[in-house]
Amino acid sequence: MVHNQLTKFNWLPLYPENIEIGEYSDIGAFTLLQGQYGIRIGKYAQIGGGCCIYSYDSERGKRGPVVIGDYALIGAGCVILPGVTISNGAKVRANSVVFRDIKQ
Repeated sequence: MVHNQLTKFNWLPLYPENIEIGEYSDIGAFTLLQGQYGIRIGKYAQIGGGCCIYSYDSERGKRGPVVIGDYALIGAGCVILPGVTISNGAKVRANSVVFRDIKQ
C-alpha cells in the first residue's frame, strides 16, 4: 500500500503504515481508510464499496484506532468514526454511520 494512492483494488489508504488487514478480508472499491491513528481489520472481514473509515475526525477533534473484528460484515457506503470497535461477526447495514462500538 502507498499513502494517498489507489490500490489495485481501487480503495484508498491514508497512513498505510498504521493499517493492518487480516488474511482473506475483502475491501470494496472506492473505500477510504484514514489510518492516521490506526485501523485493524480482522481476518475474513467484508467491507462494502464506498465506505469511509476514519481514525481521525478533524471536525470534532476526535481521534482513536478503529478495530473491525474477524468475520465482520460492513455494508456499502458506511462511515465508521474514530475509536469504534466492531466485534467479531458483527454486521453493519449499508449506509450506516457508526459512532459507537457494535457488538454481535
